[in-house]
Amino acid sequence: MNSKQYFENILKLVNHPKQHKFYSWLIANGSYFKMKGRRVDDNFYRWYQPQAGACYYNCQILTVEHPEKVKYYEGVAISKLGVPLDHAFITINGKVHDPTWADGFDYFGVNIPVDFIRKIWTREKHALPLIPFYYMEVVLNGKWRSQAEGSFHPSSVSSQKGEG
Repeated sequence: MNSKQYFENILKLVNHPKQHKFYSWLIANGSYFKMKGRRVDDNFYRWYQPQAGACYYNCQILTVEHPEKVKYYEGVAISKLGVPLDHAFITINGKVHDPTWADGFDYFGVNIPVDFIRKIWTREKHALPLIPFYYMEVVLNGKWRSQAEGSFHPSSVSSQKGEG
């Protein structure tokens, strides 16, 4: 089973219409990647040492700091042993790049734009999984939004441990 098939199998199992709509959207809007080595360019990490267990933070900070080069994705990664894990990853020049997890080799996820990352950071002040918020923004027309929106700087955002 690859990472896209993982979501297709979930779609077959869900009974609730809202869950069905979400997984249908995820499959229709996601991209599939196969890992060919852990990192695309090790020089990319000279200024930042990724934190173990902090995939959302690692990938969001790299995307915000290098928006012209990096694309941010959320979805699932599958290890060589076939274990799926909710996960964030980035691409550089269309190739998957995983700064957090060395065991991932099969990836499927939705690209979340850097402007959306900034918007959530402004509101939440820490990195977290963005796909539920992004789905609500693009499919449900932003019904999740709070009334107050400010500005942000990457240094004001913290990581949360216990993630991919």
